[in-house]
Amino acid sequence: MCRGLILNSVTDNLYDLYSTKDSPKEIWNALETKYQIEKKATDKFLTLNYFDYKMTDDKIVMDQVH
Repeated sequence: MCRGLILNSVTDNLYDLYSTKDSPKEIWNALETKYQIEKKATDKFLTLNYFDYKMTDDKIVMDQVH
C-alpha cells in the first residue's frame, strides 16, 4: 500500500524510474537521496553567488542589496 501511495504522488518521469523498485523503503531512500543532492547543489550555487557579490557605483545601494 505504501509503495503505491509513494509512486502515485510522484511525476510520470519519476514514476518510470522508481516503479521497478520493490519496497517502499527503497523508493523513499532513493527519492530522499535525489532531493538532498539537488538541495546541496542549489545551496552551493546560492552561496557562490553570495560570495561573488560586488557593489557598483552606477546603481543605488538599496537596489543592489535586493
